[in-house]
Amino acid sequence: FRRVLFRSGVIFANSPHWMAGTPILDEPGIPRVELSAAAVKPWPVLQFNTRWIEQALARVAERGLRRVALVMNAFGKDGHRLDGLLARFNLECPAHWRQAAFWQDPQAASHCVQMLLRGRPEERPQALLVLDDNLVEGVQAGLIALGRRVPADVTVIAHANFPLPATSVMPFELLGPDLRDVLARAVQLIDQQRRGEVATVVEELAAVWGESVKTAAVAGRPAGPQLSGKQSVQ
Repeated sequence: FRRVLFRSGVIFANSPHWMAGTPILDEPGIPRVELSAAAVKPWPVLQFNTRWIEQALARVAERGLRRVALVMNAFGKDGHRLDGLLARFNLECPAHWRQAAFWQDPQAASHCVQMLLRGRPEERPQALLVLDDNLVEGVQAGLIALGRRVPADVTVIAHANFPLPATSVMPFELLGPDLRDVLARAVQLIDQQRRGEVATVVEELAAVWGESVKTAAVAGRPAGPQLSGKQSVQ
């Protein structure tokens, strides 16, 4: 197993802190890349959701909307910069419009939406941000239960993992990482380490909008960085 790690490297799909004290973290010479929002680590870190809220709120403001609500994962920390961004874009999101639900319980997300979007139009959020793609199904169920139309009654911007976003029958605007880009860059960093080169310490990959992913596919342009003949996926 160690020989495989030394030859091919390892990509951590999240913070591997729970493996502290094990050879997979401590053994020198193993090429490593971490996909997370972590700060500096002994190996390269690829961050790809750190500006999601900023990009989503910018689009809300561009549409001339003012009132925005959030449905997020109960374990998420995405709201830590929210107040500053709301002030920057001149948007309103009172505390009771920031709702959290466990991703394992779609019905909880549905209940959040039904609570947020009741009342008269002038009292309701004009835009709804869904910060976890696992909550898309529940959010959609809540909208259907209330009879709310998208985007006539509310604009919905939902997190997505491309090229396979969560399925929705409503016209949600999708924003998130193209995982082909993320994995291609991770492999490039692994190969750099295998060649003894210094790899990027922390690198941020911007989220992309769903319409740009579709456009790239239709035009026949690959979405992510292309691997050269010297690079390999093992």
